[in-house]
Amino acid sequence: MLVGMNLYKAYANHSIIENIDFEAKPGDMIVLTGENGSGKTTLLDMIAYLKKADGGTIELNSEPFISNNIRQQVAYLSNENFAMKNTTIAEFVKQHTLLFDDIQIEKWDRLLASWGINKQLKLGELSTGMLMKVKIGSVLARDVEVYLYDEPFANIDILARSEVMKAIISETKSDAITIISSHHLEGTEQLYNKLWLIKNKTLKKLIPKYIDQKLVIH
Repeated sequence: MLVGMNLYKAYANHSIIENIDFEAKPGDMIVLTGENGSGKTTLLDMIAYLKKADGGTIELNSEPFISNNIRQQVAYLSNENFAMKNTTIAEFVKQHTLLFDDIQIEKWDRLLASWGINKQLKLGELSTGMLMKVKIGSVLARDVEVYLYDEPFANIDILARSEVMKAIISETKSDAITIISSHHLEGTEQLYNKLWLIKNKTLKKLIPKYIDQKLVIH
Protein backbone atom coordinates (compact mmCIF):
# COMPACT_ATOMS: atom_id res chain seq x y z
CA MET A 1 0.00 0.00 0.00
CA LEU A 2 1.20 3.50 -0.89
CA VAL A 3 0.33 6.13 1.69
CA GLY A 4 0.96 9.87 1.80
CA MET A 5 0.35 11.79 5.01
CA ASN A 6 0.10 15.55 5.48
CA LEU A 7 2.34 16.33 2.50
CA TYR A 8 3.55 19.87 1.98
CA LYS A 9 5.82 21.38 -0.66
CA ALA A 10 6.87 24.97 -1.27
CA TYR A 11 9.18 26.85 -3.62
CA ALA A 12 10.65 30.22 -2.60
CA ASN A 13 8.31 30.33 0.40
CA HIS A 14 5.30 29.81 -1.88
CA SER A 15 3.35 26.64 -1.12
CA ILE A 16 2.45 24.38 -4.05
CA ILE A 17 0.60 21.64 -2.18
CA GLU A 18 -0.62 21.55 1.40
CA ASN A 19 -1.98 18.94 3.80
CA ILE A 20 -2.26 16.21 1.16
CA ASP A 21 -3.25 12.74 2.32
CA PHE A 22 -3.77 9.73 0.08
CA GLU A 23 -3.92 5.96 0.09
CA ALA A 24 -3.44 3.69 -2.92
CA LYS A 25 -3.88 -0.07 -2.72
CA PRO A 26 -2.43 -2.83 -4.91
CA GLY A 27 -4.48 -3.01 -8.10
CA ASP A 28 -5.50 0.65 -8.00
CA MET A 29 -5.24 2.57 -11.26
CA ILE A 30 -5.61 6.24 -10.43
CA VAL A 31 -5.91 9.28 -12.65
CA LEU A 32 -4.58 12.46 -11.03
CA THR A 33 -6.11 15.55 -12.58
CA GLY A 34 -6.18 19.30 -12.10
CA GLU A 35 -5.30 22.49 -13.91
CA ASN A 36 -1.83 23.09 -15.30
CA GLY A 37 0.38 24.28 -12.46
CA SER A 38 -1.86 22.78 -9.78
CA GLY A 39 0.89 20.56 -8.38
CA LYS A 40 0.35 17.24 -10.18
CA THR A 41 3.95 16.92 -11.33
CA THR A 42 5.23 18.05 -7.94
CA LEU A 43 3.25 15.30 -6.21
CA LEU A 44 4.48 12.63 -8.64
CA ASP A 45 8.07 13.85 -8.25
CA MET A 46 7.69 13.50 -4.48
CA ILE A 47 6.30 9.97 -4.77
CA ALA A 48 9.20 9.10 -7.07
CA TYR A 49 11.53 10.72 -4.53
CA LEU A 50 12.94 13.11 -7.12
CA LYS A 51 11.84 15.93 -4.82
CA LYS A 52 11.68 15.79 -1.06
CA ALA A 53 8.56 16.91 0.74
CA ASP A 54 8.98 19.93 2.99
CA GLY A 55 6.53 18.29 5.34
CA GLY A 56 4.73 14.98 5.78
CA THR A 57 5.69 11.43 4.83
CA ILE A 58 5.26 8.89 2.04
CA GLU A 59 5.34 5.17 2.78
CA LEU A 60 5.21 2.01 0.69
CA ASN A 61 4.12 -1.09 2.60
CA SER A 62 4.70 0.81 5.87
CA GLU A 63 8.31 1.65 4.96
CA PRO A 64 9.26 5.32 4.47
CA PHE A 65 10.69 6.53 1.16
CA ILE A 66 14.18 7.03 2.52
CA SER A 67 15.83 3.75 1.62
CA ASN A 68 17.10 3.01 -1.87
CA ASN A 69 15.37 -0.38 -2.06
CA ILE A 70 11.99 1.30 -1.57
CA ARG A 71 12.68 3.98 -4.19
CA GLN A 72 13.67 1.23 -6.63
CA GLN A 73 10.08 -0.02 -6.45
CA VAL A 74 8.85 3.03 -8.39
CA ALA A 75 8.94 3.38 -12.20
CA TYR A 76 8.32 6.93 -13.38
CA LEU A 77 7.55 8.44 -16.77
CA SER A 78 8.40 12.10 -16.26
CA ASN A 79 8.30 15.01 -18.67
CA GLU A 80 12.07 15.39 -18.61
CA ASN A 81 14.05 14.83 -21.80
CA PHE A 82 16.48 12.21 -20.56
CA ALA A 83 18.10 10.93 -23.75
CA MET A 84 20.04 12.38 -26.67
CA LYS A 85 18.24 12.67 -30.01
CA ASN A 86 20.97 10.70 -31.81
CA THR A 87 20.54 7.74 -29.44
CA THR A 88 18.95 4.73 -31.12
CA ILE A 89 16.07 2.94 -29.46
CA ALA A 90 18.29 -0.13 -29.09
CA GLU A 91 20.88 1.98 -27.26
CA PHE A 92 18.14 3.54 -25.14
CA VAL A 93 16.96 0.07 -24.11
CA LYS A 94 20.52 -0.97 -23.25
CA GLN A 95 20.99 2.14 -21.11
CA HIS A 96 17.92 1.20 -19.10
CA THR A 97 19.17 -2.34 -18.51
CA LEU A 98 22.30 -0.83 -16.95
CA LEU A 99 20.25 1.50 -14.75
CA PHE A 100 17.59 -0.95 -13.57
CA ASP A 101 18.00 -4.60 -12.65
CA ASP A 102 14.27 -5.25 -13.05
CA ILE A 103 13.98 -4.38 -16.75
CA GLN A 104 12.21 -7.11 -18.74
CA ILE A 105 13.77 -6.68 -22.19
CA GLU A 106 11.52 -9.26 -23.82
CA LYS A 107 8.43 -7.37 -22.70
CA TRP A 108 9.78 -4.05 -23.98
CA ASP A 109 10.76 -5.64 -27.31
CA ARG A 110 7.30 -7.18 -27.64
CA LEU A 111 5.63 -3.81 -27.04
CA LEU A 112 7.84 -2.07 -29.58
CA ALA A 113 7.15 -4.80 -32.15
CA SER A 114 3.40 -4.55 -31.55
CA TRP A 115 3.61 -0.83 -32.33
CA GLY A 116 5.73 -1.43 -35.43
CA ILE A 117 8.69 0.53 -34.04
CA ASN A 118 12.15 -0.31 -35.40
CA LYS A 119 14.78 -0.33 -32.64
CA GLN A 120 17.42 1.00 -35.02
CA LEU A 121 15.62 4.32 -35.34
CA LYS A 122 17.07 7.27 -33.46
CA LEU A 123 14.97 9.02 -30.83
CA GLY A 124 15.22 12.26 -32.77
CA GLU A 125 13.65 10.59 -35.80
CA LEU A 126 10.50 9.58 -33.96
CA SER A 127 7.16 11.34 -34.00
CA THR A 128 5.81 12.57 -30.66
CA GLY A 129 3.48 9.59 -30.47
CA MET A 130 6.20 7.04 -31.28
CA LEU A 131 8.57 8.59 -28.75
CA MET A 132 5.89 8.43 -26.08
CA LYS A 133 5.35 4.73 -26.84
CA VAL A 134 9.07 4.06 -26.43
CA LYS A 135 9.02 5.86 -23.08
CA ILE A 136 5.84 4.07 -21.99
CA GLY A 137 7.58 0.80 -22.84
CA SER A 138 10.51 1.77 -20.62
CA VAL A 139 8.11 2.05 -17.67
CA LEU A 140 5.97 -1.01 -18.38
CA ALA A 141 9.09 -3.14 -18.86
CA ARG A 142 10.08 -2.65 -15.25
CA ASP A 143 8.96 -5.12 -12.57
CA VAL A 144 8.03 -2.80 -9.69
CA GLU A 145 5.17 -2.09 -7.29
CA VAL A 146 4.36 1.49 -8.31
CA TYR A 147 4.05 2.97 -11.81
CA LEU A 148 3.82 6.75 -12.28
CA TYR A 149 3.03 8.58 -15.53
CA ASP A 150 3.16 12.36 -15.91
CA GLU A 151 0.87 13.52 -18.74
CA PRO A 152 1.43 10.52 -21.03
CA PHE A 153 -1.43 11.58 -23.32
CA ALA A 154 -0.31 15.15 -23.93
CA ASN A 155 0.59 16.19 -27.49
CA ILE A 156 -0.15 12.82 -29.09
CA ASP A 157 -2.93 12.02 -31.55
CA ILE A 158 -6.08 10.06 -30.77
CA LEU A 159 -4.77 6.78 -32.23
CA ALA A 160 -1.50 6.92 -30.27
CA ARG A 161 -3.41 7.86 -27.12
CA SER A 162 -5.68 4.84 -27.55
CA GLU A 163 -2.71 2.51 -28.08
CA VAL A 164 -0.90 3.89 -25.04
CA MET A 165 -4.01 3.46 -22.87
CA LYS A 166 -4.49 -0.12 -24.05
CA ALA A 167 -0.87 -0.94 -23.24
CA ILE A 168 -1.11 0.53 -19.74
CA ILE A 169 -4.30 -1.41 -19.06
CA SER A 170 -3.18 -4.75 -20.51
CA GLU A 171 0.50 -4.76 -19.55
CA THR A 172 0.36 -3.51 -15.95
CA LYS A 173 0.60 -6.15 -13.25
CA SER A 174 -2.74 -6.75 -11.53
CA ASP A 175 -1.28 -6.09 -8.08
CA ALA A 176 0.60 -2.91 -9.02
CA ILE A 177 -0.32 0.65 -8.10
CA THR A 178 -0.59 3.03 -11.05
CA ILE A 179 -0.97 6.82 -10.90
CA ILE A 180 -1.42 8.76 -14.15
CA SER A 181 -1.56 12.54 -14.24
CA SER A 182 -3.66 14.15 -16.94
CA HIS A 183 -5.48 17.45 -17.23
CA HIS A 184 -7.58 15.96 -20.04
CA LEU A 185 -10.10 13.42 -18.72
CA GLU A 186 -11.97 12.76 -21.95
CA GLY A 187 -11.52 9.14 -22.97
CA THR A 188 -9.68 8.11 -19.82
CA GLU A 189 -12.72 6.59 -18.11
CA GLN A 190 -11.59 3.08 -19.04
CA LEU A 191 -8.31 3.60 -17.22
CA TYR A 192 -9.08 4.33 -13.61
CA ASN A 193 -10.93 2.99 -10.62
CA LYS A 194 -10.06 6.12 -8.61
CA LEU A 195 -9.88 9.77 -9.60
CA TRP A 196 -7.89 12.32 -7.64
CA LEU A 197 -8.14 16.08 -8.16
CA ILE A 198 -5.62 18.65 -6.98
CA LYS A 199 -7.41 21.93 -6.46
CA ASN A 200 -6.56 24.86 -4.21
CA LYS A 201 -3.33 23.05 -3.23
CA THR A 202 -5.14 20.06 -1.71
CA LEU A 203 -6.12 16.60 -2.95
CA LYS A 204 -9.73 15.59 -3.37
CA LYS A 205 -10.95 12.07 -4.09
CA LEU A 206 -13.79 12.01 -6.60
CA ILE A 207 -16.40 9.37 -7.37
CA PRO A 208 -15.89 8.61 -11.08
CA LYS A 209 -19.50 8.03 -12.11
CA TYR A 210 -20.61 11.39 -10.71
CA ILE A 211 -17.92 13.49 -12.36
CA ASP A 212 -18.70 16.51 -14.50
CA GLN A 213 -15.41 16.91 -16.37
CA LYS A 214 -15.95 20.64 -16.95
CA LEU A 215 -16.46 21.22 -13.24
CA VAL A 216 -13.38 19.17 -12.36
CA ILE A 217 -11.02 21.20 -14.50
CA HIS A 218 -12.66 24.60 -14.27
